[in-house]
Amino acid sequence: MQEKPFDWIRGYQVGGKSLIWGRACQRWSKHEFVAPEKLGYGMNWPITYDDIAPWYSHVEQFIGVCGNYDHLEAMLDGEFLPPFDFNCVEKHMSQAIHAK
Repeated sequence: MQEKPFDWIRGYQVGGKSLIWGRACQRWSKHEFVAPEKLGYGMNWPITYDDIAPWYSHVEQFIGVCGNYDHLEAMLDGEFLPPFDFNCVEKHMSQAIHAK
């Protein structure tokens, strides 16, 4: 029996749900495919990251995912479009951080 409420939030905008995702869609790392067995709570996926990496690349190029090349093992790089420009508040914050 459910004890806590579950709020389902649905966007109703012209153009579909693709407008609210912001072109940000991170790949799963290699760790996520083996985490269940490694952490002792289930079975690994029947596929590996290497099996689907070419499909990640295909989809990212098709749908236009933006991001940075951060070279992090836990958040793998993909086929990115340039990131969005900062808005005025983000620009001010960036300038303030880099001024120190």
